Amino acid sequence: IFENRQIRVWDMCVGTAGEAARTGFHCHEHDYIFMQIGDGYARTESVTAGEVRCSDQLIMVPSRSCHWRQASRDSPQIHQLHNASTTENYRQILVEFLEDKPRLSECEVKQGRENAVLTTNIGTGILFENERCRVHDFTLPPHSGHQLGMHHHTLPYFFVNICGGANRPGEGVHGLRGAGLTKDGSHVQLWSRDRDLVWVDVANGGFAADGSRVEHVHKVWNDFDVPYCSFIVEIK
Repeated sequence: IFENRQIRVWDMCVGTAGEAARTGFHCHEHDYIFMQIGDGYARTESVTAGEVRCSDQLIMVPSRSCHWRQASRDSPQIHQLHNASTTENYRQILVEFLEDKPRLSECEVKQGRENAVLTTNIGTGILFENERCRVHDFTLPPHSGHQLGMHHHTLPYFFVNICGGANRPGEGVHGLRGAGLTKDGSHVQLWSRDRDLVWVDVANGGFAADGSRVEHVHKVWNDFDVPYCSFIVEIK
């Protein structure tokens, strides 16, 4: 659903019956993370040294969890996944890291947070963090989030909407209101569909190039009758 020089993002949805209930064998040649949408139950088959190994172990992946896997061209991961549920799709947002190493060092990331003028907790909960990324859950029930303060983005990031849940990929609409997103300071109304993804290229730790002004400071809240749910992934 998205690709640039740093990352490639997939929406992986495995159905509940027949051929649709498995992914088919595929090869991972880059480190990656995946974020689960709905509790997932699966079995896997992997290829090691040319041999297919089947696992009878049932894997349960909790909803709104994030997991890291390592892979490379020299040490690829080759496998396929079978959905063990007959009622719920097995759905994940998967992010591949296409570059060999992060663009920012841990010292640079830390310095960016220390220089931030406001909180850098940009979601409603942190799901995962390592040297590559920081992953946030962002979930707001209807008519909530007004108490959340302004926040400051110091890293490039994207958010992807998951309001369709496991069984309605690409369906469903939800919305937010936002402040700090316009030059005149007016509030804006933001509508989006499941699977919509927005990439924001934050440079200079969230400041202008000459350091003269702060950028990427805003807040959002849910003023509508339906829940809002997305993942936010910061890239280091």
